[in-house]
Parts: sequence; C-alpha cells; structure tokens
Amino acid sequence: MSGPLINMRDARRIWVGPSEAQRLWVGAGASWSKPDAAGYSPKDLFLSADDGFWYDFTDGAAVFQDAARSSLAANGQEIYGIQDKSDNGHHGAVTGGPAPKWYASGYADFLGNNAQQFVSGFVNGPTSTMIVAYRSTASVSGVLCGSSAANPRWYVQQRGTATVRFGLGGANQEYTGNNHTVGNVAIMGYDPANTNGWRQLGRLNGVDHLRSTATTSIQNGDIHVGATSGSSLGYQCTAQLVHAICINRALTDAELGSLDSYLSAAMGL
Repeated sequence: MSGPLINMRDARRIWVGPSEAQRLWVGAGASWSKPDAAGYSPKDLFLSADDGFWYDFTDGAAVFQDAARSSLAANGQEIYGIQDKSDNGHHGAVTGGPAPKWYASGYADFLGNNAQQFVSGFVNGPTSTMIVAYRSTASVSGVLCGSSAANPRWYVQQRGTATVRFGLGGANQEYTGNNHTVGNVAIMGYDPANTNGWRQLGRLNGVDHLRSTATTSIQNGDIHVGATSGSSLGYQCTAQLVHAICINRALTDAELGSLDSYLSAAMGL
C-alpha cells in the first residue's frame, strides 16, 4: 500500500491506497465522503505533480455547446468546449468551426475539417505520453492528436483503413492490422530519461509495436485533439473520438495495462 499522498484538491485530506480509485480518506474536509468502489479511472494517472488533460467524449456532463463551457450539449449538437477531467484546467476549445458533433452513444464525430480541432493549451515534452481511443464506421484518416506535423513530429495518425502512424521525432513508425471500425486504442510516448524501460513507445490495442531505448527528438507544442497545432493540409481528422489523454510523464506497464482495459471497455470491445 502506498501513501499517504496529499490530495491536492483539498489539502486537509490525504488518501492511502494503491491508486486514487482504491483510496481511503483520512482527515477533515467539507462535503466529502469515502468514494464508492467504482474501480479504475484515467484520472488516477494524474498525481499531484503531473500535468496534462483527459477528454472524455462518453460523458455528457463534460461536453458543451460553447467554448466557455456554460451550456451542455445535447445529442447531435456541435460541441465547442470539453472539460478537462484530469482537473489540470486544460479544457479543450474549438476556435474555428463548424465543431464536431457529439452523440450520446459516446463519441465526437470529426469530419475532416481542420477548423474542428480542440486546442488544449497543454504543451507536451520533453517527456510525454499521449493516448487516443477512436473508431469509425467508414474509413478513418488524419491526425487524431498531436503537437506538430513538421519534423521532429509528435502525433498519432490513422492513414486509411489499414495503417496507424506514430509520428515520433524525425521518423514515422507505421503499423497495420488495426481494428478501427470496432475500435483502436493508440498510445505513444517519449521519455528521454528511460524511466520505465523505454524512450520511444508505440502501442496499439495492447501490443507494443515500438518499444525502444533509442533517443530521438520531438517538437513540443500545444497539443491539439483532432489535428496537430501545425494544422498542415491533409492532417485533418475523420474519426469518432471517444477519449483523448496526454500526460507529462512516462507510464508504467501497469498503468498502460489499466488504460488498455478501461478504454477497451469504454468502447465496448
């Protein structure tokens, strides 16, 4: 059992346990109680020193008709704002339009318009892990999430019906055999410190296609969801995005496994 760890949302309380989802509260604080045993959540990834965001397009309480997040969206409406459920305040906003439409079955529908991208305000690097869960009933193409379309690249891209590309530094790592019509979970990371046995990571549906200790360089920048901050022609996203997560550290094998399980279940795989 690890802890005690300070719960930064209310420093009068601490929790002990192997993860925040399995925590036991100790201390005094207004309007709090021991949480239910709901199990794992991606929010568990974000410790007090971590930065990043978690966009959950399955949650109707997190999607908004306006970038200021004052009016919740209804089924089939365009969403210009999404809440950052990591509690880091990197709420996503569409600054152009038309915005992707949100559907109560649990996704945002991106239609290949570069003006649809969500700007997160979170700058990646030098160590970052990026996760996207997505699917489509037709072909998927374009960048799902990233900071740069120019070298040294940093993005995850679906290329047609068969190939997922990890734009990781100056090289493109491409893998076939994905299952985009049912659902893909793509995880990409770079950690120059080699904290958890990898500097470069490219993981697709629970399989490490790239796990290397070789160094590279990546172009840090504001992470955009549904495109890259480079906004290059041909990098627009056509997909149904379910979750998008980015965090400024390398994830452990246990954390990667928990994410795979959670996101696969969220997409009904």
